[in-house]
Amino acid sequence: MIDQANARIPLDDLDGPRGCQRHEFGELLDFVNFVFRSDQGRRPSMGGDYPHLYNEANCENFRRIRHRGRIVSCVNIYPALIQWGDAVLKIGAIGG
Repeated sequence: MIDQANARIPLDDLDGPRGCQRHEFGELLDFVNFVFRSDQGRRPSMGGDYPHLYNEANCENFRRIRHRGRIVSCVNIYPALIQWGDAVLKIGAIGG
């Protein structure tokens, strides 16, 4: 029996991390919905729940990893401005 917690994936089998291409966005959203919604018994609503983040125009701010052609990991960065006193800071919020 394979110990999944300690299994090693050869780096040659991985593609990424790299930026998400627009043609990959649907697949990426399906992956995120599976991880955060469907696998938890909830409806696939990430795009509707977080439209500012999960939209094709924000695709360049996603990083994804593929294993044997399938997306297996992703992270996103949501650029935003915040004000702290008189200073306005450009930040990047990080999500799954």
